Amino acid sequence: MTGQSARGFILRRAARGASALTALSEAAAEKFEQMGLPRPRVIYPGIDLEVFRPRGERSEEPTLLCAAALDDARKQPALLIEGFRMARARKPLRLQLITARPTASPWRELAGEEGIEVLDGSGGTGVLAEAYSRAWVSVLTSYDEAFGLVLAEALACGTPGVGPRDAAVPEVLGEDGAGRMYELNDPESLATALLEAVEIADDPATREICRTRAQTFGRDAMVEQYVDVYEQLVS
Repeated sequence: MTGQSARGFILRRAARGASALTALSEAAAEKFEQMGLPRPRVIYPGIDLEVFRPRGERSEEPTLLCAAALDDARKQPALLIEGFRMARARKPLRLQLITARPTASPWRELAGEEGIEVLDGSGGTGVLAEAYSRAWVSVLTSYDEAFGLVLAEALACGTPGVGPRDAAVPEVLGEDGAGRMYELNDPESLATALLEAVEIADDPATREICRTRAQTFGRDAMVEQYVDVYEQLVS
């Protein structure tokens, strides 16, 4: 049994014994149905909108930020670096990587060669929120995301996002000007999305558009929905 099939087997066993099912996104809920399970209720992860909020001024130079564990192959750091390299050839850009394990990534040396700054994100959510706020664009290059929390956190800080047109990312970014999407595993498409996102970040109205979008993912809304689930179970 492969790792993926084993996870599916465990999920089916657990789901069939559950009194209620929830999923982090519509995309994740569809996977339940594909396995022959009842469709779960979608409850988006909750963001603390008091912590993740605009903090100070954006950096003067257009700066991209990727918050990820870059020693995780699913995060596709090679795609990130290639897309950045292609975008930078068309417009001066900076890229910062923020991770809780800044010395563990095998990509750290390559990032240094590309002039990419690796930041220590182990200081907690406040450090992350400040980094989001200084950035012009938040970038996600992983695939098959059940939600895409880093994009939602960045939106709450007023920073537009870039992510693949895959899994739950379209649910997070929406179509109202809070970011741009690229075709999965396509560095040229990624580069174009990065440049377009930098353009919208330069519009003063974008910060409020992003912040408004993030209200959908507030912690209070999540808590209310889980309380409703529990109340239905005990009624």
